[in-house]
Amino acid sequence: MPKIKQIPKPVSGGMILSYKCSAECRHCIYACSQRWPADWISEEDFLRFVEFFVQGRAPYALREVLKEIQPLHPAEHFFSDECVTPFLRSWHNHFDNYGNYIPGFCGGISLGDCRELDRLLKEGIDTEQYPIIGFLIDENMKGLYHFAKGRGFTDSEEGYLSKCHLCMELRKNLVLHGDFRELKPKEFYLHLE
Repeated sequence: MPKIKQIPKPVSGGMILSYKCSAECRHCIYACSQRWPADWISEEDFLRFVEFFVQGRAPYALREVLKEIQPLHPAEHFFSDECVTPFLRSWHNHFDNYGNYIPGFCGGISLGDCRELDRLLKEGIDTEQYPIIGFLIDENMKGLYHFAKGRGFTDSEEGYLSKCHLCMELRKNLVLHGDFRELKPKEFYLHLE
């Protein structure tokens, strides 16, 4: 008699596009390497199963491909999209090699020093000292957009693929026009394109 166990519905996950990788990291839990065949996920499966976060390097490296499956929108299209839930979630955050506590999938933003996590969790974040975090928590993309416009940001005539793409463009501008403690590591912004 079979013993059936229920599998919980996932709330978050990552998609492996291929096990072939140009690196062979010792810490890779999937044993990815250059030795794997170049078997990539099919476009059909990719589009069927993925809720694609167009962020990080993707809007730049995959722009032409993404434009075919996801329309571009003006900045205002994303003003009502909520940021606080994915930004301040308690699961799947990252800690980088510089000690930055990175919220969710928001590369290039630091909530503080992860080596002082107990203090950070107890005391919270002063959004006057971390204004970009304050805008994202309190006013979503609209607040950050107007803050960046006041510091020289100009809109893309073509538009944006996602709220994350817009946020990245806003932060790329801000990192050039001010010293914002939460925009870390600064080198992140140099390696996007």
